[in-house]
Amino acid sequence: MSLRTSDGFYPPFTVHQAEFALYFADPSGMQAAGEAFLTGYGETIEMEQTFEKVRRDTHGSPFGRIRHVDEEHVITFGHLWALQRGPNRPYAPRRDGQHILVIRWEDQETGVWHKRTYFAVTANGEKLSHPSQSYFQEIVFDGRWCAKKSGIGTPPSLLPETSGQVVYVTESEWTPLYEYDFATGIFAEIDSTLLTGRASLVTGVGFMEFRFDGVAALRIEPDLLLAETFTAIGGSFPLGETQWPRLEFRNGPVVLAILTQAGELACPNIQEAEEDPAWENAFSFFLNEIWQASIGQLGLAALNISEELAS
Repeated sequence: MSLRTSDGFYPPFTVHQAEFALYFADPSGMQAAGEAFLTGYGETIEMEQTFEKVRRDTHGSPFGRIRHVDEEHVITFGHLWALQRGPNRPYAPRRDGQHILVIRWEDQETGVWHKRTYFAVTANGEKLSHPSQSYFQEIVFDGRWCAKKSGIGTPPSLLPETSGQVVYVTESEWTPLYEYDFATGIFAEIDSTLLTGRASLVTGVGFMEFRFDGVAALRIEPDLLLAETFTAIGGSFPLGETQWPRLEFRNGPVVLAILTQAGELACPNIQEAEEDPAWENAFSFFLNEIWQASIGQLGLAALNISEELAS
């Protein structure tokens, strides 16, 4: 029996297969600081994603160009309105509260699941309506970032989680090329056809390279990390003349480092270390199971670095 339908898709999810969990977030908005509501079910769940647009006009261009500088999400839960017995009370939107919202679908017959984790979520009030004789409660949430995962088999928990991505960026393009699993340290191609003409991670006997259209911009050898230039001024801001194209190493919405085609690696801080710093949610690079370097929230740590890539 095939898990796929005849047109190449799995059977559609229904609202009855969706579970959600709502967490209070810490000041960063990226970590949970306690549960607000767990294992909830909704009669209706609506999700909308839009982009914040900025128009850029250049001389001679009749249309200009729209740049998407940020994303926004609106999530609306609806259910029959009823008062809860006992001293406990159901979740009610609170002013100025910041949350993390997790929604998970699971088809137990096929084993297919999908999970979305929304960050920087704020409750946007509630609405009571009566489309029929019963009252219906709608709670609307606004979110600023969504991490999406899908798979087959045992579904992940309802705990919040981010995903690592390597994204190819130009002045007119934003294309994720690799997913990175922080738990296993594995880079996975999102679509091999996207690598052609953009950038790729190439591994061989005793080396790893990030290449732009076949030309190395960052190379990892035993006990050595090589690039043309390393920039560490407290953030991921390249200073060279060549800004595009580039690769962004991301933990969800956070840009941990930027690698330009010219071989400039920009990150908040650079340090040479004798061993793996074991940073949480960091890109870690190994050769023959020996740690070589990590890119994380605190910057870059490597056994040794060199600005002699070309030689």
